[in-house]
Amino acid sequence: MALIEQRKRAIYNAFGAGNLIAGDGAGGSYNMLEGMNSIHSFYIERDIAVIEEALNTDINPQLFRLNGWELSPEDMPKVKAGDIEPISIDEFGKMLQRVAAVGLAPSRDPKFLNEIYSKLGLNYRFDKDATPESIQQFMSDNTSRASEGMQDSLPNGTGSSTATGGDRSVGNKESA
Repeated sequence: MALIEQRKRAIYNAFGAGNLIAGDGAGGSYNMLEGMNSIHSFYIERDIAVIEEALNTDINPQLFRLNGWELSPEDMPKVKAGDIEPISIDEFGKMLQRVAAVGLAPSRDPKFLNEIYSKLGLNYRFDKDATPESIQQFMSDNTSRASEGMQDSLPNGTGSSTATGGDRSVGNKESA
């Protein structure tokens, strides 16, 4: 039985999927499992990249030539895989808040807002020719002070801390 388990583990590990059997009495922490999941994602991404390259540089051009379709390399359609693990709404929200806090987000730009709404799965869209002034009437008031800390380079998110010296990022659980 131990030999079977050893072989099973070797096969799973060969595909970077040891995380799929980590719960079978192997023990381990949540962080270890997260690391194993990351490694598995890298294996999958690598395998997909190999498949994409084979399709785009070898198989598709041959298939087009066999059918008598002569296309230049620029005109050849490319296969592109989607995201393996889409960014979570929580992570997306954090990224948006950080981008806006340092002034890198276009203010009330309809293309930018429509992209955000699309990523969040919301159906609401602004007209492409909408102006920031016309959009303002639909926006809620900004009542959060969360970006103040980032503007002042302070660790607590509201800019009210007066701590000096040392590594002030240690209190930020997102930096852990």
